[in-house]
Amino acid sequence: MTEDLKAAVLRRCRRMEIPLVGVASTDRWENPPFLPWMPEEFYPQSIFPEARSVIVIGLPVHLPVLETSPSNYYHELYKTVNTLLDQYTYRLASFLNDEGYPVGLRPPGRLREH
Repeated sequence: MTEDLKAAVLRRCRRMEIPLVGVASTDRWENPPFLPWMPEEFYPQSIFPEARSVIVIGLPVHLPVLETSPSNYYHELYKTVNTLLDQYTYRLASFLNDEGYPVGLRPPGRLREH
């Protein structure tokens, strides 16, 4: 990812009020910084072979709620945070696609009801 595109992504995330953002080249998965590392089927290139960069976003789960876990209060906030992550990742992917960069969208790590 070019520095200009990275700066545009970070600006977009700030405007969307996403507090936690990281960008990395997929090359980082070829030389793990520590071992044991994740299985290869979880590498970005295994999920989206054309991937060259990875964007990760996050939202905090505030400590007072986290300390109630396991609870309905925590469970409801967890669902809310994941819904927001779904929306933010979709909007960010739409922005990148509109700019001509194909995106392999990966929803937050959770079980989906079908």
